[in-house]
Amino acid sequence: MNARVFFLGSLCAVGVAAAAASCSDDNGFTSTATTATTTTTTSTATGGAGGGGAGGGPSTCTSDAQCATGDICEQHLCVPGCTSEQDCTGGETCNQYHCVPASCADGSLDGSETGVDCGGPDCIPCGVGLGCTAALDCTTLFCEPTGTGGAGGAPSAGVCAPCQASADCDGAPGTYCVQGWCVLQKLVGEACTAHEQCASGFCPGDDGVCCTTNCTGGCEACTAAKTGGADGTCGPIAVGTDPDAECTDEGAASCGVAGTGCNGNAAAPACTLYAADTPCAAAVCADGAATPALGCDGDGTCVSVAPTSCAPYACNSAGTDCLLACQSDADCDSLHFCSSQSCVPKKSPGDGCASGAQCLSGFCPANDGVCCDTACSGNCQACLASKTPSLNGTCDFIDGGTDPDSECDNALAPNCNGSGACSL
Repeated sequence: MNARVFFLGSLCAVGVAAAAASCSDDNGFTSTATTATTTTTTSTATGGAGGGGAGGGPSTCTSDAQCATGDICEQHLCVPGCTSEQDCTGGETCNQYHCVPASCADGSLDGSETGVDCGGPDCIPCGVGLGCTAALDCTTLFCEPTGTGGAGGAPSAGVCAPCQASADCDGAPGTYCVQGWCVLQKLVGEACTAHEQCASGFCPGDDGVCCTTNCTGGCEACTAAKTGGADGTCGPIAVGTDPDAECTDEGAASCGVAGTGCNGNAAAPACTLYAADTPCAAAVCADGAATPALGCDGDGTCVSVAPTSCAPYACNSAGTDCLLACQSDADCDSLHFCSSQSCVPKKSPGDGCASGAQCLSGFCPANDGVCCDTACSGNCQACLASKTPSLNGTCDFIDGGTDPDSECDNALAPNCNGSGACSL
């Protein structure tokens, strides 16, 4: 039995039954396949015995140190190792529970070894401080470059060392750094705290499990508790729930987020919006035009309506609608006046009137009783054809020799003179 471990993407990958007679890595190293199938339980890889192997069934691993005593890491599985030379074949010997060529247990640095009896394609991986040329030569799966050759004169370019960051595990694809060990990345649905821990590359912060996608859209999640689906599969958050507190009520006036949770829509997951016809704006009347109360369209918009003119009436005192009857001229627009609780058109010059409010011109001389083009309030002026040489509605001087409005009561000047003054 050989000591080399395999990585995600090799023939016998994690989660795939080893049905073939042998597995090969990219360097051409081969090992007899097991008949076990891995579980999705990932070791915590603290440097001690793992949670599987002889005591608890197979578990995923990248190093013997992650397996129970007596087990070895083969093809990412903790499996029972050899206990004596009788367990090995082909002239191999048992070294640290591995069946290896005799040269890997002779106490010498020989063959393709990178450290004494370790490293290379045939021997067990080397421990910390021993020489290496690649990640697979090391139990930690990190070969730290030195440029000075390996320990003990090994023809190597580095030394096996604990990893300090996941970038140190680049030589062992499919792993990340945990407490000095490059360990297998986790499968979808397994707990995580960072993207680098997941084989998928995604660990959504609000979910804490490895996910099929980054799953950062609104009202999306990657846990069964939030979606009702499967852990590790990104999907819409269940309708009416808001576990990530992303659907804050924006108020009915916005017609936006209603604060009632997510919509559960698989095609377009989002926060639930205010329903159609939800009131979003009160009725208002201003400047002689009324706009009714508005409602939401159900898609986030308050539906606008064009204002309606109140003519001939004005807005009510509350400013919410048009008047339908009048009590005074103020209840009518500028072109109408109040008559018998109805707003009627203001009059033209020459039409009979009782006040200036009834006239388009705003002038109704009291002595004339018709709408006039001016105030016509000067001495010996009038707006009636019967008093002046002009038509009704046009202010002019009262005819000379007359005094229809009794303005000239002086004995010396008893009548208007036709020029706006009293005279003989």
